[in-house]
Amino acid sequence: MKIFLTTLTLYTYENEDERINLNKEESEKFIEGARNAGDYQKMIVFSDYSMEEFEELVTTLPEGESFSEVLSIIKSSDFKWIKTDLINYENSYVRIYKVMEDILVSWSERGYENLHIYMNLSCGHKIGSLSLYMAVLNLVHGEYYGYLSRKKGRYIRIRPYHSERSIVEELPVMNFHNESNPEYEKYIGYLLEPMKIEEFKKAVRKDEALVKNFGDKVIMHLRKRGYISSKDGIIVATKKGRTLYYVLKKLGEI
Repeated sequence: MKIFLTTLTLYTYENEDERINLNKEESEKFIEGARNAGDYQKMIVFSDYSMEEFEELVTTLPEGESFSEVLSIIKSSDFKWIKTDLINYENSYVRIYKVMEDILVSWSERGYENLHIYMNLSCGHKIGSLSLYMAVLNLVHGEYYGYLSRKKGRYIRIRPYHSERSIVEELPVMNFHNESNPEYEKYIGYLLEPMKIEEFKKAVRKDEALVKNFGDKVIMHLRKRGYISSKDGIIVATKKGRTLYYVLKKLGEI
């Protein structure tokens, strides 16, 4: 079974040029995200409008026609449209978590098919996309962790991605509960640009001057988890490390 998860919004700003550009991008990102998911059996749309509200607003905007294909894709699918507060992280996280929990309970009780979850994080407000990303990963890495391997006979595969202008960027599937250590991971921010190892050690030593070999401990933690890479005495954050850093920063953990 393959399900396609996506956020979706409609901008109503008074600034016409800004609104038209944002809505055009929104519709294009949705279409590309849906195409990248390929053949799926179920679509779940999390939007800050009900479907009726969304369709009514589309008819009032000059650029509303750009959403005709979006609505066509949705209506031709086995879909569920869920109104969600996409600009409030806590509210959207709880809402998405509960919806996905019901889906996973139902799937686990059927007991015969594998589950592929495609997450389009291109659309909607950034906070809403972050809520979708974190809710699904934290839920699966909890009670359903065993299904990430084939140990239980069947499995869950998660594919989060950002799709825009025909470029699909895969995002890492990380266990934030088990892997995260903000006291070390905040230093990924130093390594968004390449840095000499000795310079990095000197910079972090200022925070923990009394901890012996603190810089080495930070580097070991980050390297072991694939958050940084090093070559010829230079270290830099990997894509996985950057993703973790930005997520933790958005959540206020660092």
